[in-house]
Amino acid sequence: MSDPKLYKVGIANLFFSKYVFFWWIIYGIWQSALLYFVSFLSYEKNGGCFYLEGNFVYTGVVIIANIKILSDSSTHSVFSWFFIFGSIIVYIGADLFAANIPESDLFGVIGNMVNSREFYLIIVFVCLAVIYVDVGFNYITFEYW
Repeated sequence: MSDPKLYKVGIANLFFSKYVFFWWIIYGIWQSALLYFVSFLSYEKNGGCFYLEGNFVYTGVVIIANIKILSDSSTHSVFSWFFIFGSIIVYIGADLFAANIPESDLFGVIGNMVNSREFYLIIVFVCLAVIYVDVGFNYITFEYW
């Protein structure tokens, strides 16, 4: 409160406007459509089941969200690295735990997903596509606007 002119940026909505809000909505729809169609089309030809494809999409969302947090944050500490990679590891561990319970609907599904080369190729492709588009938009935004 000692320097009120710093708050004028927030009051004038210079960094978050309707345009920015709808741009993030469109960008989120593009990312989800990319992950959905690439994963479902690649596993469909291999005889994938609904649980396999759905679990793959959810795994992709967890990994991509954490990678985006890592790339978009301007400051990092030991704790941020711990929580970003820890959340990915905890998710995969919980997934593997659920896959080893015989009464679970995921029994055997995770093994099929992790043993396929499509899993790794699609995760890397979608992560790189999302990060490169982020970098390109950030460059355009900072360079020309």
